[in-house]
Amino acid sequence: MGTAHADYRADIVIAGGGLAGLVAAYDLISAGKKVLLLDKDKQDKLGGLARESFGGVHLIGTPHQRRAGIRDTPELAWRDWESYAAFGSDDDWPRRWARFYCENSLEYIFHYLDEKQIKFLPVVNWPERGVFAPGNSVPRWHITWGTGAEIIARLRTAAKMTPIRLKCLFMCCPSFGGTLAPIEWYA
Repeated sequence: MGTAHADYRADIVIAGGGLAGLVAAYDLISAGKKVLLLDKDKQDKLGGLARESFGGVHLIGTPHQRRAGIRDTPELAWRDWESYAAFGSDDDWPRRWARFYCENSLEYIFHYLDEKQIKFLPVVNWPERGVFAPGNSVPRWHITWGTGAEIIARLRTAAKMTPIRLKCLFMCCPSFGGTLAPIEWYA
């Protein structure tokens, strides 16, 4: 019995169809790259854990916070993060990443998702569920309409609308009873 063979050509191959893989794929195809996305699971599982999440996102200085009278800044968020993170003395890169997140979540996350028609409920919550310390000194937890499944659905829709289509090859691992097969092509 022979094995099916196919050739796939791409500028970039992404391993993993979770939220990070989908965002990377979208950004790359928007920049004109041909992308092949490989995932170990079935098509209906695209998005990984993000698809099954409640859709909450930690954001800083958003219009939702301002409308609610919540005064938040990247500096305040960074102080809160430092107070809770328990960074070690050698944690230079985690510290840099956390500071970058505090300084850029509005542009790189809130506005990015908004451009993909991913909207948030008007109420901003406490991730600590009402506990004021340690951690956040103001509410920062934004929940998307439609939860994590909607985030993934909107990203897929955005990817389908780009001039260069995302090429997806889903691999369902044999240990899960699957085989390597192209499931979805947008090209």
